[in-house]
Amino acid sequence: MIVETPLATQRLLLDTLTPQTASGSYASWFSDPYVTRFIEGGREKPSSEELEQYISGMNESPYDLLLGIFMQDTRTHIGNIKIGSIDRFHKRGDIGLLIGERSQWGKGYGSEAIGAVTEYAEKPLGLRRVFAGCHATNAGSVAAFVKAGFEIEGRMREHARDGDTFVDGIIVGKRLGER
Repeated sequence: MIVETPLATQRLLLDTLTPQTASGSYASWFSDPYVTRFIEGGREKPSSEELEQYISGMNESPYDLLLGIFMQDTRTHIGNIKIGSIDRFHKRGDIGLLIGERSQWGKGYGSEAIGAVTEYAEKPLGLRRVFAGCHATNAGSVAAFVKAGFEIEGRMREHARDGDTFVDGIIVGKRLGER
């Protein structure tokens, strides 16, 4: 799925990625074990071709929306956010977030992007619920979702690995629109 107009926040632009984005900073993020620590399926560094295919597939999918997170003033690509597995019958979608530029961690960009994509999920997409899963040890991600108005809804015991340790998964969610 592609957005016709980028989503704008106070400091960010969320815009559809192009396959050319795969060879820039996006690809370099996969070389940093701190960036990929909590990414599901992020254990192996993808090639530029694999990233290009991923971006193209997401852009062509009617069930997925992948957006780059860009600084509004410089257009620097600092991360990605997606709504995946959009279920139009149940009117719900799963949000995934990656701030790949470590120098931008802790500045509130994650919650700002989550807020913008949540609003997009409600208005143009007509969803009534969005949710996300986080490792319990990923305090920054959990905090970003809570700051964006999500509630912690559940815990899955020893759901994922963080290094050699199995850690709980945290489910966060937010109800939108009609109740």
